[in-house]
Amino acid sequence: DEKGIALRERIAQRLGRYRCSYIDWTHKDANGSLIEGCIAEDISNVKRFAISGTFTVSDLYDGIIDLYDNGLPKTIKPKHECFGQMAETFSVMRGHVVTVTGIPSHGKSAFSEWHILNLVHDHNMKASFFSPEHSPMELHQTNFAQKAIGRSFWKDYPDLPRIQKHDLARYREWADQKLYLTGADKGETPTWDWLFEKFNEQMFAYGIDIFVIDAFNKVQLAKGNKLDEIGAVLTRLTAFAQANDVVVFLVAHPTKMKKNEKTGQYDSPTLYDVSGSADFRNQTHDGYCIYRNFASD
Repeated sequence: DEKGIALRERIAQRLGRYRCSYIDWTHKDANGSLIEGCIAEDISNVKRFAISGTFTVSDLYDGIIDLYDNGLPKTIKPKHECFGQMAETFSVMRGHVVTVTGIPSHGKSAFSEWHILNLVHDHNMKASFFSPEHSPMELHQTNFAQKAIGRSFWKDYPDLPRIQKHDLARYREWADQKLYLTGADKGETPTWDWLFEKFNEQMFAYGIDIFVIDAFNKVQLAKGNKLDEIGAVLTRLTAFAQANDVVVFLVAHPTKMKKNEKTGQYDSPTLYDVSGSADFRNQTHDGYCIYRNFASD
């Protein structure tokens, strides 16, 4: 009965679940199975408690059959034609960490926001942005509004008038249920423990699907070996994404790049060039670099 099962759980917890076995009686208890003549069969079907962090094929079998029937999990990508060949070669998956890098002022934040807004729109998702570099928050929202509406917040252009207040009201109605900004109180330095706590709160309160950290160096690392701390944070981000079936976009600045002697342009960074650690490449699931050739662009 329920009281017996509760007692069984407490005993197993006290003694160590990995040490214990139990029997699911066909009837209420051992006496009931004895009276009905099935006690020998019940005793032969001894079960062990599940061990946290350990999985058998039986535990995973439904998922294995789903892969057999339906193939690999679906990835998500923007549907707008403006993404061109990128949509054919790059997509993301729930449970993944996506690292984004690029030389400052090359547009990695602007492009990533446009990419994420399209994911939110096309796949009915919600996104939370931690972007201390984009302050104040009201100004950051004007950037989102411009991308969502497709016109300038600030001025008219030929044949393209600036955003009107009724456009902003329409944007507000949509964005209030889709876009969330995360920020520390004034004078407070964000830490990774604080940010993970906020992400958990937002996930359970609002059902966030995408978390954006822009940029990595805006969150204070714990004291200690910097290389080890970066690795620990990336491991936590991966575990968070996988445990909660969400996507994490992590914007991280590269180290100072060398100029190409022939072109005079900075070389394009890779994820291995992200400042601080090779783990930005080694631990990430997906990633991309935004690079502009200002000589021709």
